[in-house]
Amino acid sequence: MAEEIFTQRLRLRPFKRGDLPDVSEIRSHEDVYKWMVTGKWTTLSDAEPFAEAALSHPERLYHSISLLDRSGLPPQTPTVIGVIGMNQWDGIFFMFHPAVWGKGYAVEACHAFIELYFRENSDRETMEGSFFEGHVASRRVLEKTGFVYSEERTRETVALLGEVDPGFLEVHTPVLYVYRKHSE
Repeated sequence: MAEEIFTQRLRLRPFKRGDLPDVSEIRSHEDVYKWMVTGKWTTLSDAEPFAEAALSHPERLYHSISLLDRSGLPPQTPTVIGVIGMNQWDGIFFMFHPAVWGKGYAVEACHAFIELYFRENSDRETMEGSFFEGHVASRRVLEKTGFVYSEERTRETVALLGEVDPGFLEVHTPVLYVYRKHSE
C-alpha cells in the first residue's frame, strides 16, 4: 500500500484527484511537455487520463511531491511541485515544475521513491527508467540515483507500447537505463 514519505526537504504522498490542477499546470510548460510522449495538456480534461491511471493502478505508486519549506519560491508556484511513480511501461516516471529545477529535488524524490518501490516489490531486482535522447536533466537524475545505461530503444519498440504521439517519435530517440537493487 502506498504511503506518505518525508525526506529532508520533500513530502511525497499518494496522488489524489485534487492534485490534478497542479499537475496539469506543471505539464502545461513547454519545457516539460516537450519530453512527454502524450504531448501537451491544454485543459484539465486533457489531464484526466493521467488521474485515472494514477488512481486505478495503486501498484504504480503515484506520489505527489511538495516542499516542506516553500520560502524563496515564486508565489504562483503550485503546492504540488512534482509527481513520481511507475508509468504504464513499468518504468520510473517523474516530472517537476520548472520553478524548482536545478535544486536536487528530483534526485531526492527518486531516492525516496526507489526505496519505497523495492519495499513494496521485494521480489523485484531491477527498475527501469528511460528518457529521450537530448534530455540531459533526466539522464543526470537517473545516473545520480544509481541507474546505468542499458540500451537505446528503437522508435518502433516504443510505438508498439501504445499511447504515443507518432510525431513525437520522429524526433526523439528513447534511451533505457536500469537500476539494480543493492544487497542489504
